[in-house]
Amino acid sequence: MPDTFVVIVLRYVMGCTDAEVAGYLGVAESTVRSTIRHAKRRLARELRIPKQPRTTSGRN
Repeated sequence: MPDTFVVIVLRYVMGCTDAEVAGYLGVAESTVRSTIRHAKRRLARELRIPKQPRTTSGRN
């Protein structure tokens, strides 16, 4: 799994798409999405934010 910090910076600070991040890091787009999802869940847990219901598209 790629470094979470690098994925978050590329995606949200630099504004790269999932595909661009995946290309820079040499991983699959699904790996980028998974890394972001895990990072969001960890942050929510540490901030004690209640779990959000899944959306109809299945992406949070």
